[in-house]
Amino acid sequence: ISQCPLVTRSYWNTSDLRRRGFSKGSATVETVDAQLLLILSGKYIGYLPEHYAWPWIKENRLRVLLPNEFGFQSPFSAICKRGRSNEPYLKAFRDLLKKNTVARPKWNY
Repeated sequence: ISQCPLVTRSYWNTSDLRRRGFSKGSATVETVDAQLLLILSGKYIGYLPEHYAWPWIKENRLRVLLPNEFGFQSPFSAICKRGRSNEPYLKAFRDLLKKNTVARPKWNY
């Protein structure tokens, strides 16, 4: 896999690639949409967020490759200015995030 043409994001640097087992990318894109198009072309492999890739995985147009070797987690956080976390609109926003957060799919490897 590490020898396949890899499409990367423009903000990745060489150390990011090496940590993931790749020496360099073959194509660089700015957006996840452009990355998806290149991966769907069948000419490249690449990293996509699970929630973004899921519809194509369900349709068997994409598949997860060796997640234990090449996968990684990128946590996200919701933040606000100190002392404002109890304001009603922030509580409502937090409740919506909790309610609508998609659980990680159970992959069949």
